[in-house]
Amino acid sequence: MRRVMVLLVVGALGAATPPAGAEVEVEGDGDGVITRAGRRITSPASTPAAARRGSRPAAPVAPPPGRIVRAELRWDDDLAQSCVKLGERPGDPNSRAAQDAEQRAQWLVGRFPICPGSDGTRRPSAATVAILMWQQRTPLPTPVAVIRPGRAITGREAFLEIGGAPTGHWHFEVFGYSIDIDAASTYDVDWGDGTATTGLTSRGGPWPDGDIRHVWTRTCACDVVVTQRWRGTWTAGGGRLPIPGVMVTRSTIDDFPVRQIQAVRER
Repeated sequence: MRRVMVLLVVGALGAATPPAGAEVEVEGDGDGVITRAGRRITSPASTPAAARRGSRPAAPVAPPPGRIVRAELRWDDDLAQSCVKLGERPGDPNSRAAQDAEQRAQWLVGRFPICPGSDGTRRPSAATVAILMWQQRTPLPTPVAVIRPGRAITGREAFLEIGGAPTGHWHFEVFGYSIDIDAASTYDVDWGDGTATTGLTSRGGPWPDGDIRHVWTRTCACDVVVTQRWRGTWTAGGGRLPIPGVMVTRSTIDDFPVRQIQAVRER
């Protein structure tokens, strides 16, 4: 096996660019395998033909000409406030500089309006805009936690009901993109006594058929916290990709009373 150092350029939107200095192992069948920190990613046809033949090390491949977003914060007299002027500058759209520029654009656009006269074609990528909409403008539902009849007895099962929507769908027309965001959720429950139940997909139900149940072994005024963890997926222009990270909504039953039944004997 021959090892050579090459720079791979991936121009497709959303495709991962190998980190600088990644090794490419030239296998016998000609497939390139990017290896770094124990990761192996098969990348057929990614290694130049000369390197696949093993004749000589491949020369670095120059990145294709391209442009990346530029976002500047300016004062606009007509708006009487600061706004974001979107533009472009030369650069490799797959570079770290392009990622940093899009993060800056995302941060600014989430806090200030777009300046009049910004060219609509000079914009962050669809992925950046989708993440912005997810983080800043998606009204995720809040769970509603109920344990009837509003108290519990030690040693006996209590039944949790979770109201609120478990999924969501939103549509945005922004920066010239038509973006759909879908979200699904799971639930974590902190029972307030040092125990928790995580990764629930059920919303429970009342006695006797509800399937989210808990037994307290001691009396307390417990804070029962229900955390709803949301994962999103965005769709634009026929592509569909998951959104990195998790968004969270939660609700709390404060000072939920857990009591103990005591028998009283009379002579």
